[in-house]
Amino acid sequence: MRPLLESDRDLGQYTDSALSILEIIANRRKWRMIVYKGKSIDVWQPIQPCVLCLRFDCSGFALNTWKRFGYSVYIDYIDDIIKEEFQEITDVANVFPMDFVVLYKNQEGQENSELLHVARVFSVTDSIDKFKMIGKYGVGPIKVDFFHEMFDRYNKPEFKS
Repeated sequence: MRPLLESDRDLGQYTDSALSILEIIANRRKWRMIVYKGKSIDVWQPIQPCVLCLRFDCSGFALNTWKRFGYSVYIDYIDDIIKEEFQEITDVANVFPMDFVVLYKNQEGQENSELLHVARVFSVTDSIDKFKMIGKYGVGPIKVDFFHEMFDRYNKPEFKS
């Protein structure tokens, strides 16, 4: 990823009409479109002042773009970045702390799965179910969970991000 430039297109301010006035003030975001390796990518920045946990989401944390550049990548564009910057690990024995984890919604009969969540490996053991993950759920606090807890959170039909 890269820093924002003056030439990056401003897409305006985001507000969710379902939020209360206090939540809207705390959750204001400025959307920008950047061109990264020839592709258009939408990113967002918080509009200050806002509390720390509202300044970035799971993608900003996992990709480290929030800390490095002050923005989070909109989830619909994560796949493009993954293909450019990461290699798939096919053997669990080759997974190490801080490796990137991508959780997809598996739908039978569909070729393309929906990306649900991104996080980082926190600690590894002999079983993937005992791996611990570190990440954020939306704009909530940073949290360490076992892999199965993260998976179960997103595998429920009533889950909302």
